[in-house]
Amino acid sequence: MPVPNRLPTTFHQILKTQGKKPSSTTKLYCNKCLTLTTLKGGQQFCTNSYCSLASQKLSKRQLTEVVTVNIREKLQCIIRRNISFFTECQELFPAFDISSGNRYQVITEKVLHPITLNIHVDGAALVRSTKSSLWPCFSSIVELPPPVREFQTNILTLGFWISCIKPNVNVFLQDIIEQLIDLNQNGTSIFVNENEFKVFVKTQFFISDLPAKSLFTKNNKF
Repeated sequence: MPVPNRLPTTFHQILKTQGKKPSSTTKLYCNKCLTLTTLKGGQQFCTNSYCSLASQKLSKRQLTEVVTVNIREKLQCIIRRNISFFTECQELFPAFDISSGNRYQVITEKVLHPITLNIHVDGAALVRSTKSSLWPCFSSIVELPPPVREFQTNILTLGFWISCIKPNVNVFLQDIIEQLIDLNQNGTSIFVNENEFKVFVKTQFFISDLPAKSLFTKNNKF
């Protein structure tokens, strides 16, 4: 291609050409102090004057990327796609399923359309030759029956941590928790075939292996 050219070079620029907004936000942090960085001349700089990397150009290995998904938007898509499971009586739930307990039913009977999330987190290396790793935060919807709940298209992505260092729980989950609290307190309206469904969201389980559980619960005994 000739240089210069007007072709978009990032995912956000591609969305802008289509008149669409991104469904996620990305924040970059300094690995040393976990302070938000600032972009100057195409380079990321640490803004913490007390950090040893202050005012220095940060390489990719010195940066932590935190991606947070618009949970409300993604949740609405999943519910619209599976609306029959939320509005019709289903016989797919086995008696031992997590949504059939008496305590669960008592808690949710006050809400017209409850949505309950099971959250799970794990980590995996991105490239073997580096220490960079990816920590995704996913969730599944309890109200969907077990065969449908685990479909890849019905798994709700909440966010990602991409870095050479292990996740800092407060930094990684801050924006996710804020969204979940808002969906729990204020709910969201979903329109399907001109019908409005008011749903409220809460969480039920946090599922992970022992190393991730130790990290995210800040427990050093595991």
